[in-house]
Amino acid sequence: MRSAEFEHNKESDAKGPAQIARCVAGALICDSKILLVRRSPQRRFYPGVWDLFGGHIEGEESAEDALRREALEELLVQIESFRVLGTIYDPVESAEIIIFAISEWRGEPVNAAPDEHSEISWFEAERLPCSIALNSYGELAVQAAIASSEVEVEITPTNEGLLTQKRTTAQHPVDRIYGLLDRGGNTDDYIEEIRGR
Repeated sequence: MRSAEFEHNKESDAKGPAQIARCVAGALICDSKILLVRRSPQRRFYPGVWDLFGGHIEGEESAEDALRREALEELLVQIESFRVLGTIYDPVESAEIIIFAISEWRGEPVNAAPDEHSEISWFEAERLPCSIALNSYGELAVQAAIASSEVEVEITPTNEGLLTQKRTTAQHPVDRIYGLLDRGGNTDDYIEEIRGR
């Protein structure tokens, strides 16, 4: 799930704003494809749309442990290699979401949480479906998928809301985008860095 689906605390209005939820979301990446889950139509937030898997960080667990748990609970996979892409704030759910790119795992992903997801599917990075849930972090996942296959990319929104990449052969180690993000940059900076070469 994109983040925990918690009920609004009525007492929060009197005591101040509701607490921001801490969440994780993961992009399984393989051969420039990204695994997405379609949120069940009964979900309170973002019903029926494609999204990354993930969920709420519980208690004192770390974000990494939450990612491992959610991957096992929702997809029946054990993740082995991953990197942080960035952190975004979702005002709809009042959640801070840490986004991960996952490049290695054990097991074949299956829909192990049908009450949360109606289906799961792999999508080419250049053909992600239009989804409001992906608006805030879809580009991070796309850039990670493209960087993993060492190609140059330009992202352009289409009328259908899809992200399109114009690719040319190039060598861009995945650490280039992660390093840029670690220095406080964003995907726009990364694209400009590519164009300026």
